[in-house]
Amino acid sequence: MANIDFMMDPGWKYLRQAQDEALKEQAARRFDNKTHAWVPDPAEGFVTASIAVQEGDNLTMTMPDGQQKKTTRAEVQEINPAKFEKTEDMSNLTFLNEASVLHNLRQRYYSMMIYSGAGKTENTKKVIAYFAMIGSGNKDQKSKTKNVSPGILFGKPKRYGLSDNIRDYKFVSQAEITVPGMNDTEEWGITDTAFNVMGFSEREKDDLYKLCSAIMHIGNSTFKQKPRDEQAEVDDMKSPTAACKLLGIDTDQFLNALTRPRIKVGMEWVNKGQNVQQVDWAVGALSKAIYARMFHWLIKRVNKTLQANSDDMVYYIGVLDIAGFEIFDRNSFEQLWINFVNEKLQQFFNHHMFPLGIVSMLDEECIVPKATDMTYVDKLLTQHLGKHPNFQKAKPPKGKQADAHFSIMHYAGTVRYNAEQWLDKNKDPLNDSAVAILKTSDKEGVLYQLWEEYQTDVDREESEKRGKAAAKKKGKSASFLTVSTMYRESLTSLMTMLHTTHPHFIRCIIPNEKKTSGLIDAPLVLNQLTCNGVLEGIRICRKGFPNRMMFADFRFRYAILAADEAAEKDAAKASKAMLRKLSKSNQLNVDTFKVGTTKVFFRAGMLARLEELRDEALSAVILKFQCS
Repeated sequence: MANIDFMMDPGWKYLRQAQDEALKEQAARRFDNKTHAWVPDPAEGFVTASIAVQEGDNLTMTMPDGQQKKTTRAEVQEINPAKFEKTEDMSNLTFLNEASVLHNLRQRYYSMMIYSGAGKTENTKKVIAYFAMIGSGNKDQKSKTKNVSPGILFGKPKRYGLSDNIRDYKFVSQAEITVPGMNDTEEWGITDTAFNVMGFSEREKDDLYKLCSAIMHIGNSTFKQKPRDEQAEVDDMKSPTAACKLLGIDTDQFLNALTRPRIKVGMEWVNKGQNVQQVDWAVGALSKAIYARMFHWLIKRVNKTLQANSDDMVYYIGVLDIAGFEIFDRNSFEQLWINFVNEKLQQFFNHHMFPLGIVSMLDEECIVPKATDMTYVDKLLTQHLGKHPNFQKAKPPKGKQADAHFSIMHYAGTVRYNAEQWLDKNKDPLNDSAVAILKTSDKEGVLYQLWEEYQTDVDREESEKRGKAAAKKKGKSASFLTVSTMYRESLTSLMTMLHTTHPHFIRCIIPNEKKTSGLIDAPLVLNQLTCNGVLEGIRICRKGFPNRMMFADFRFRYAILAADEAAEKDAAKASKAMLRKLSKSNQLNVDTFKVGTTKVFFRAGMLARLEELRDEALSAVILKFQCS
């Protein structure tokens, strides 16, 4: 990157406040660590309150509304010196605590300093655009790279038999689907343009739109139970007919595959009737499989377009956008895996808990005859309750909380899990008969490419009969792998790749859930700071030397405390001499700081001590001037 004067960069104002403005605000601040403290508040997270009475560790605080509140020193948090207001590097805060981090984020947010109402995915797109700008000299290649995100994050077309009301479709109406201020038509145009820039053919684009629409139609298919029969039948032909038309397959064959799939009994293949619940599971599994394969196809297609000419490329930059930690009123199978990934990335207790316990036991239970969700829960409680500190029996629900069967103490908090339907979700059985029908689609289309290499049980048996050299032993086919197994293998691959990189991390905080600018929901922000590990990082930092200063900055700031030593021209020698003097005079303990190659490192709270010493020295100088 070009070496430029950062103050001339027009974007700098969004990172750091101008020095004259900062000094003016710091001088105007009316609270400090000696007279005020942060007090917990249910609405604001923390508020500043003045210390009215202090008796040992007991405090009487005057709250912002004038009310008196009794508390203790342990329940309040210390305030940082004014010089740290709106700092862009919070590792330099004198007091690293939840209140100070929240206050700094709040003040920076109100000053328009690096914030986004979106979060991880939006910032991921911005980072990709940035890398495209600085890393590509080829204009066409740069344009393609910048359009990767819109291409990958493609939406659902309002055509191909879809109604105007997107809420009519089950798979896309389970969350908020409209955002105030966002124009869906413009977003759709950006997506379509991105496909064009990436070199997608009209056939490829049309197939992708058809697949998305077909998935939505499949999700709306309904089935009913035949009277006095363990057999499901279609309830309304409208949705499955529309889906099959888009997929280019026969509707009757597709429905027959869902309701009466072929299974092998002994040496014979027979059609086995399915009840409504079994068909619903098959519909869900098939829809997810189509979408997943379409997404993977899209990634490969984009990478093919962006492929560099050089075959010996060694270095690369990747941007990983992960889901945040989830703690809901009802936590199920999906939350377990999202939180598992977060545990893995946080490198906490999961190595002992997940691989050796919950996940492996779930896979084992899926192959046990007549096993149920409750037999799985019973085995979990027998195996881990009282034997593992992170496993607990779930407490009774409070408020809107759902019933739960067990609890896990994650790094971000204790999560109560409900294990209903876990066995079914883990099996997520893919209907081979339905896949066989999908493979009858046009061989030039995207749908056929998605399943071209997939072998159904019938395909494998026929290959073995023909004695093809390429035929593989059955083993664990894709249809026999559980969701947990596939998720775990995918995560292992991801972690292996991450361990080969030199990572940098971006923590994204959503200010409010109303998608409104200029509004901070303090409890929501604090919850995110907990869930993404920032507060855990703060606790770890407290145990070490979280504050640091460059030698030159240390000498300049605290020269008044050791003027003779600070006169040394070499900043490193001057800083070391100043620290020796402060230690010998018992103003600083030698255990509270460490001297590095270019910086001085301090334990938490030591910079506040230095600020106090500096204030006292300045006051003494001013007093002398006044006396003279």
